[in-house]
Amino acid sequence: MGVEYWLVDKGKKAFYDLGKGPWGWSWDDFSWALSDVDVLKEALCGVWQETSRFNAMPMLPDDYSYVWWLAEDLHRHFGESREADMVVVSDGGDELTIMRSKGYRGLGSRYLHRASDEEREKEMKNLNRHFDENGKIKACYDPNDLKTLPGFDDW
Repeated sequence: MGVEYWLVDKGKKAFYDLGKGPWGWSWDDFSWALSDVDVLKEALCGVWQETSRFNAMPMLPDDYSYVWWLAEDLHRHFGESREADMVVVSDGGDELTIMRSKGYRGLGSRYLHRASDEEREKEMKNLNRHFDENGKIKACYDPNDLKTLPGFDDW
């Protein structure tokens, strides 16, 4: 159990699976750093260390490796994004369904750290499961059926 988070770029119509934990609920602590990968690494390490204090766990070399990989991946996808277009959504609402109905594409996931090619392909298919094999949005995500959802016009 727990809340899942997605980083969304409304300008690019794209999203990134942040998973559970501090990456979503600490968004304001690092959103400003997306354009500079080195600053983003430091900001994400700060988020990790801040949330790890609750568990009294120091950052291990593998933790740094993961956080730096995440920073580089986020920067690669969103380094040129406008901060005003960036938002984090959770699985507690209809935002992800609405975004999928409007053709937003999944760009990546924090779960892809050290993933094999096969695992990467499977995760990317899952992120973009709202598209059929021809790149068309599947009928179950028809925006005409979803117009009544709260916030539909915001996306």
